[in-house]
Amino acid sequence: MEEMTSFLDILGWPIKVVDSLRQVLLSVNIQLPAVLAQTLVCVTFILIAYSIRKKAQTAKLSHIKLAAYSVVAACLIGVISIVYVWADYAIWPRNKEVIGNIAFSGTGQPSIELLDNLGQELTANADIDPQGNFFIRISPVFADPPAKVRVEQSGCKTREYIVRRSNLLGELLQINWRCDVPE
Repeated sequence: MEEMTSFLDILGWPIKVVDSLRQVLLSVNIQLPAVLAQTLVCVTFILIAYSIRKKAQTAKLSHIKLAAYSVVAACLIGVISIVYVWADYAIWPRNKEVIGNIAFSGTGQPSIELLDNLGQELTANADIDPQGNFFIRISPVFADPPAKVRVEQSGCKTREYIVRRSNLLGELLQINWRCDVPE
């Protein structure tokens, strides 16, 4: 069943812009911390909004003004959503661990890895007890949360599961995993 979209999910497009910027820079061997990339994107959005607002004030046609002010509004929503993420982190600090339970069937036990927004591993594999409980210790980075859990086992298809904000605030991460043979 699909989970209901939250307010943070709707305002997630600026963070995708930040992640894309980080991915492009990473492809040329420049690793930019998330908070610096977010600051850069905020400043860029503000400069775009200021520049377009100036031009919109001198525009003669109403549909051009409407289009210009729509871009200004989108830029300001981008800035507000990034600042909202910063406030969220300042008010509700993240836990230093991700706890969960994995239901698995078949022979063997899968391994679990925590990934960031760019798909890079954050920690070593988590230990899973026989009941499927796991515990992953993390070092939370301001405004750069773990994004996914990768579950894999030899001979099985690798799957990734989203780590939600609530999981980083202490809610148990529930994973129902089964071994599907890759095609």
